[in-house]
Amino acid sequence: MAMSAFAEPNNNVILEEDGDVVELWLEIPIYSKTLTQSRYFTYVVTMDNKLNIYSNDQLYDYVPGEPAPEPIGSTGISQSIRDITYYRTYGHGSNSKMYIFASIPYSGYVIYDVSDPEDPKELSVFRTDGSTVIMQSEIIRHGYNTYLLSLHYHSGIYIININDPANPVVEDIYRIEYTKNVDGIDRPQLLSVSGIAFDEYNDDYAYVVGFQNGYPYKDNFYVLDISNLLDIQIVKILETSGRSDGVQYRNRKVYIASSSGMHIVSVRNRWRPRLINTVTNEIGYVDSVTLSTNGNFAFTAVESPSGWNGGLNIYDISNSYDVELVLILFIVKNRMFRCITNMKIIGDARHWHMYPEV
Repeated sequence: MAMSAFAEPNNNVILEEDGDVVELWLEIPIYSKTLTQSRYFTYVVTMDNKLNIYSNDQLYDYVPGEPAPEPIGSTGISQSIRDITYYRTYGHGSNSKMYIFASIPYSGYVIYDVSDPEDPKELSVFRTDGSTVIMQSEIIRHGYNTYLLSLHYHSGIYIININDPANPVVEDIYRIEYTKNVDGIDRPQLLSVSGIAFDEYNDDYAYVVGFQNGYPYKDNFYVLDISNLLDIQIVKILETSGRSDGVQYRNRKVYIASSSGMHIVSVRNRWRPRLINTVTNEIGYVDSVTLSTNGNFAFTAVESPSGWNGGLNIYDISNSYDVELVLILFIVKNRMFRCITNMKIIGDARHWHMYPEV
């Protein structure tokens, strides 16, 4: 694939793929903690503790250098929010409802009804008994039920029934254990889970990354059978190096953000996952990885071991065995780097918007 890249004065980056321009918008001046997107709307948690709603057309039509667009709807936030997850119920027209699950570090979720984007409302606050940070939240439908899978860093995966979105119920907590020799005795330990991705071709499988505590870190990749969410089974374990911080799935491969780099694992055969590449960089740790919707590019937020320097690397991953570094976007100091550690990239296959977060 012929690739070239260059930076525009307006802070856009243009990726050119075989003569076709693919545009990455680096910044829209909406200072956000986190965001998520539905088909028509983008939901943003702002630095001044509001949930703002924008139409996607507002953001796609944004001209760099112009003032930020005004939200079409907004509501105050009563809690400190780490991340948000969008959920839409089945139905047509007014029978379909839209919700936002906003994770509260260490303690649960604030739930919003955003069915009317001009008038979002807080429905309830749901507390879990987890004592660690919620790393990731994913919503899946399983039979006649809908579940929120909540990854608590040191507490496991909470399986939460959200058939009634305003009144969630924890049905189970899935924990992955391993043994560690402590003072000559093998003792059970709890894996620190840091990310989950789902198989695009078979809903019965998911991929989880986590690491065993203690230095040097021992990274583990798990293929899970989730055909019965209340009785999850391990299909296969693959040991990798470093400390993992997230995982993405695309085209029968998983991409793992790790302190050792970006691991690429083939899961074409789920019973025999195979590490096919580890992409390292000159800076250090990979804190997060996000894939473009066309699956050809990986965006990695990287951090030096000291934590003071970082940047954003863009890779051409169309050939997983020969990954090409397309662009090092910037090398910045600590405060600015933290803005991209948990980056989100939204948009269609040929037009992406990257929103820095803090």
